[in-house]
Amino acid sequence: MTPDFWRHHNTNHLSPEDISIQMSSGQRSVQNNGINKTQKLLQNQFEGFNGLQPIPTPGSPELKTTLNVMAPDSWRQHDTNNLTPENLMLSDDIINQAQELLQNQFEDFDGLQPVAALLIPGYVVLRKAVQIHYDQDRKHWLTTCFRNGKILVADSINTINLSPTICEEINNIYGVMVEDPLKHVQFLNVDQQLNNYDCGVFAVAFAYEFLTEDGDPTAVYDHGMMRNHLICCLQNGRITRFPKKDKM
Repeated sequence: MTPDFWRHHNTNHLSPEDISIQMSSGQRSVQNNGINKTQKLLQNQFEGFNGLQPIPTPGSPELKTTLNVMAPDSWRQHDTNNLTPENLMLSDDIINQAQELLQNQFEDFDGLQPVAALLIPGYVVLRKAVQIHYDQDRKHWLTTCFRNGKILVADSINTINLSPTICEEINNIYGVMVEDPLKHVQFLNVDQQLNNYDCGVFAVAFAYEFLTEDGDPTAVYDHGMMRNHLICCLQNGRITRFPKKDKM
């Protein structure tokens, strides 16, 4: 669109009451049409730059495309090295793929959104939910679950303090369900990783336990088998219970 057309077509999106987050069909979405049109104008003016891409709505097909969430077949060819034992933390591609599989298996839960969706203001849950978070302050994956009015935190490097990144995400996504979400946080005594790179594997294992009726997120896992188990799950297109040990 030309600037003249846009001025006549969509100036309402610039009024103060329209740029706030809105609720529609039980979901909140960011009123981003004005921003997207502005970025399109800038993109046309400055063709030597990348970026300036449209802002997708959290949970939308466009967001999944933007994040390049991969199907199991393409994942097998693209990113298996990221799960071999000699490598470090899981990438957001793998976490997103695991969450997408869990979302398909457990449709009665909210959450399980691609990691970048949590960075877009406006995504909220409206019922019981499970979510894997990336803690940018600690460079670490952890899992939260909302049920029975509590926000349960499963962290394979336990800490009694949440980072500013995670505090903000908890307030944003659970704020519709409970007033002052941080007052409803409960830390679980979960199995602890023995290295500095398996947090993502544990986060997926915790998420599965939260989602199943007979799940136990405080279970003790067979650490040596967890990565290979996740590889098999992603290759088969279905997340199953991670290998466990008897509790001492």
